[in-house]
Amino acid sequence: MLYRYCRLSQLKKNVLSGPVLAVGSIPVLLISYPLYLYYLGTKLYGLWATISVVVAFSQLGNMGINTAIVKYTAEEYGKRQTEAITEYFTTSVCILAVASALIIAILVVFRYQIVAFLDLDKEYQQRALVLVPWVGGLSVIAFLANLARGTLTGIGRADLSNYVFLGGRLMQVAVSLLFLAIGLGIWGLFLGALFSHLIVLSGYIGILTRYKIRLFSCSAFRRDKFRALMQFGGTLWTAQTISMLTEPFNKVVISKYVGLSEVTFYDIAVKAVVQLRGIYAVGLAALVPKISEIRGRFSDFKDRIADVHDKGVRFAGLAGFPLFFGLFMFCRPMMKTWLGANYDEQIVFGFRILLLSYYLNLLAVPSLNVFLGLGRMRVCFNSIAMRSFLNFSVVFLFILLNSTITLNLMFVIHSTCVVVVSVYVSVNYVRRTWLEDHR
Repeated sequence: MLYRYCRLSQLKKNVLSGPVLAVGSIPVLLISYPLYLYYLGTKLYGLWATISVVVAFSQLGNMGINTAIVKYTAEEYGKRQTEAITEYFTTSVCILAVASALIIAILVVFRYQIVAFLDLDKEYQQRALVLVPWVGGLSVIAFLANLARGTLTGIGRADLSNYVFLGGRLMQVAVSLLFLAIGLGIWGLFLGALFSHLIVLSGYIGILTRYKIRLFSCSAFRRDKFRALMQFGGTLWTAQTISMLTEPFNKVVISKYVGLSEVTFYDIAVKAVVQLRGIYAVGLAALVPKISEIRGRFSDFKDRIADVHDKGVRFAGLAGFPLFFGLFMFCRPMMKTWLGANYDEQIVFGFRILLLSYYLNLLAVPSLNVFLGLGRMRVCFNSIAMRSFLNFSVVFLFILLNSTITLNLMFVIHSTCVVVVSVYVSVNYVRRTWLEDHR
């Protein structure tokens, strides 16, 4: 079997590594959640999930650079211009250094206002005040790890990138559970995440060094690379900012209008379904650098890209259906067994409706990757903006009308927005808008 794997093309290895990553992450998910809830309870874990909103907002500081570095690294590596890769990475680090310093300063100065906005119970406010700045610092290390991961993916080794990331996930759970077991409480989750990011960053740097990629040089900052990164990443950053109106916003709404325990239930259902979608979507992400490479190397790139896209859709549809359908039918007994005393019927409702919407979304992933690989950011931006504003508008309307906000309602809104965006991306691919400016 190892011999057959070694004979596969690099693209197939990259695509297959996605399912390996996601499948390998499922046992991590199955083991970690019951134990986290055992040590912390639904409310304290709900506090961690709510504070994770701060991490989501902190990630705006990456300025969209993490995605931009994949595109430009792939283009330069296709030309074997390793010095240009060093220039892109160094310039990216400089950009993120300024953004990171600003983020930490904001979190330290405005931590009281942030906690007040989250509207937490008094018994959890002091813990949140201490955690918020530290969680912001954690996001800075995540910036660097994601940047190195993007570079490794850009040189065509998404497989190694995914396997290192999986190792980091295993390390995070192991370290978190160790610290939870000795009584550190919610800080155990923080320390687990910290160790994970450091291990993953070290792994990425080690692999890139073996490929003779010099990541950083004090003299490698380039203004033209800065402009390119900001132009491409700026659109993604705007989209990221708008995307805060979806899952992070929903967690805040659930915390304020429903309860911390319901934040936990929402987090479990969403993460579980996104993890299942990732079994296929993470592998399909390997199409982005491949499409960028095809665009730069071949004159008949249109037919080649269409062929790669169609194979991606067939892979997603045929491979994904048995898993999504089977879980839809048998999720109730599985959830009861998995969560035990922490089981709640609301999780089953949310899990099922999310399964339907994210399966449709999975079919649109290859189309989205075509637009990303070609740098056609309009459709990517519009899809994120559409989902975010639709989610925000509907939730805000319910709040404005003083209607009862329930967890099930939030699941329905989330799923509807995912379906609408999936249809939009697919329609734009069929209309071949990705060929604009390439005719």
